[in-house]
Amino acid sequence: AGAVGGDNMMGGSMRVRPAVVVFSALVLSLGRSLAPSTIRAAAPLSTPQSTSRPPWTSTIASDGAALHYMDFYRHQEEILVGKLGATPLPLKDSLSGAVNHGKEARIASACYETDVFRKVRMTYFDAGNKVQVFNSLWYPRLEYDAPVLGVDLLCFGKKKILAVIDCQPLVDRENSEYHAEFSQPFLRVKEQFPSLCGKMSNRFYDENQFFSDGMLFGRFEDTSPIASEVLPAFQEYLQVYVDLVKDVPRDTTDKATARVLAQQAAYDQYSAERDPAHALFVSYFGEEWADEYMSDFLFELSTPPEH
Repeated sequence: AGAVGGDNMMGGSMRVRPAVVVFSALVLSLGRSLAPSTIRAAAPLSTPQSTSRPPWTSTIASDGAALHYMDFYRHQEEILVGKLGATPLPLKDSLSGAVNHGKEARIASACYETDVFRKVRMTYFDAGNKVQVFNSLWYPRLEYDAPVLGVDLLCFGKKKILAVIDCQPLVDRENSEYHAEFSQPFLRVKEQFPSLCGKMSNRFYDENQFFSDGMLFGRFEDTSPIASEVLPAFQEYLQVYVDLVKDVPRDTTDKATARVLAQQAAYDQYSAERDPAHALFVSYFGEEWADEYMSDFLFELSTPPEH
């Protein structure tokens, strides 16, 4: 997409330790509490089709569930288009949305670019009270040696709510100065929201290696904190991130852009190989759609495995 369409992957001996897409860890952390059919169900009875894009005003499900994260979607789109002058990147119809009427579920995505960000992808997954998800990832352009921003907000069954928002450096934590530089502004945001100062379990991932010190992490048992705590935290965190990346010096040399490309590609590859969201997508929209969505939209710099 955009600035990276014609670039080659950069190899060599450089050590690159990618951050982890937060959505992966959250789905895994919920795995034992979700019904097996939610994770491993067979392909859906209906064929995925294009669906209207958000913002939506009501759920597709007959249970009348609230769209808990639609205000997050709206706010981010207002920042992108209204303040950053973002333009939409083209998406195939199959990637922009899918719907399974039999399971009363739909997913829709949008993708933008600005003069600072080569790709900002955002996805809303609505399956009524069963699942509500807002997921987004911000990739800076290759001339900016800056972290990506991962936003993952999940609600399962109205009683399992998780929120993770993290400015994720794509270099080894051994580079302590780099991590400190980019984490410090978010630590100040974190201090304002005690309910989002939790720690992710290290059962699957080591947050000391793959996440920043400024990560917001919250786990809730009812939906009320979504609007009262998570939304204002998200709004402030997003503004701090946008300001931070805009202040990063541009370096357009081949060496610098190749390094950032390698870091972002490693991030995508690591995430694509480990992200359990693929099984969730298969259960609602079928394997063919899930494979394409993972490789061509979520992690487009990854190399799909050979079958």
